[in-house]
Parts: sequence; structure tokens; C-alpha cells
Amino acid sequence: MISETPKLGSDLRSRLEELDGIRATLGHETGRRAPWIGPLRRQVRASAFEGSTSIEGFSVAPGEAVALVGGEEPVDPGDASRMAVSCYARAMDHVGAMAGDPAFRWLDRVILDLHFDACSFQRDADPGRWRTGGVGVTGSDGRFVYRAPDADDVPALMAETVEWLEHGDLDSHAVVRAAMAHLHVVSIHPFRDGNGRVSRLLLLLQCYHLGFEVGRYISIERLIEEKRRNMV
Repeated sequence: MISETPKLGSDLRSRLEELDGIRATLGHETGRRAPWIGPLRRQVRASAFEGSTSIEGFSVAPGEAVALVGGEEPVDPGDASRMAVSCYARAMDHVGAMAGDPAFRWLDRVILDLHFDACSFQRDADPGRWRTGGVGVTGSDGRFVYRAPDADDVPALMAETVEWLEHGDLDSHAVVRAAMAHLHVVSIHPFRDGNGRVSRLLLLLQCYHLGFEVGRYISIERLIEEKRRNMV
């Protein structure tokens, strides 16, 4: 069973209202024709790709990420870090295409295809398939700090997640729904590898699908990566 969306306290509701105000102002400013919009978006995209992949151990320099995003540098198939950034970029393009599709529907294939996009260079990760074995999250000492549900339960849990994405808590704030989408998938850990990347992609897809496009101007992935680093 997936987690239930919690009720929001007055403090969080107030913060979301403040966020909506900032969003409205940002939307007005970025709607103008300005020479800095294009470079800002490219820089944010590069930061997003670099931040999300570095969380999972793939690292490239910021300048390299920008060059990879702009197609200015070829990608060596043997360079796992650069391939991770390149594949995440392809997955993000897919997110943008789906978010802009008026006929978009949440299906299990949406999640599987994003996993294939992001992890296609990792053949041992079974790109585009639910896992068939046990996985978990280990701490610095190598011990499990979180053990994911049994592999046999993954298809049913993901079907429940997809049903929730399509029909559940539709009156919740976009940010809350995006956070819950991330929580559902990362808790199930439905893949052999790449669970974090796919969870973050779904967070953005949910935001964009609901008209909340903050990720186009601020790298949520980079913020998550920095928060994670500061907690270590």
C-alpha cells in the first residue's frame, strides 16, 4: 500500500501560498522577451542533469555539463558519467514532451520509458523493466538503512501508484502531489538501479503537467543534491 497524503498544517499552507505568489511574479517576468532567458534555461538544465546524476555517483564538471547539454561535446559510450548526464538530458526532453501533450495520461509505461531513457547506458540496470530481485539503500557502513518491498510486490504497488497519479488527491497543491509522487516511487524502489533519477523525473513531470514550471528556472535536482550533501 502506498503512503497516504498527509493533511497540511497552517504553516505549510502559508508557505505554499507564498510560493504561489512568487510563481506568479516569476511567470510574469520570464514571459517577457529578454536576452537572459535562453542562457538561464540552458544553465538550469545543465545544473539539473549534473545534480541528479551526481547524487548517484556520476560526476562531471559544471562546464562539461553545459557543453553536453548544448551538444558541443561528443559523448564517449565508455564514459559512464558523461553518458549518465546525456541520458538524463534525453529523459528530461521526454518529460517536457509529455507535459505539453494535452492527451497525456499516467500509465506504467510512462515510468518504465523514463527509466529506459535515463538508464539505457547501464545494461545491468535492466532499463525499462521492473526489478526482479531485492534492493535497498545502504549507509556509509554498508548496512541497509532501508529495504525496499519484495520484487513480487512491485507491479501491484506501481499500478497503485499510477492509479493515484491519474486519479488520487487531485485537489492537492501541485507541489504536494509532486512530492508524494517522488515519495511513492522512491519508497517502492521499483528498479534495479536509477530509482532516484526516475523519482526526480516524475517529480518534475508532475509539476509541469500541473502547470507548475519552477524546474525550468531553478534546478530542483541541484537543491536536493546540496541538501543531501549538507546532511552527510
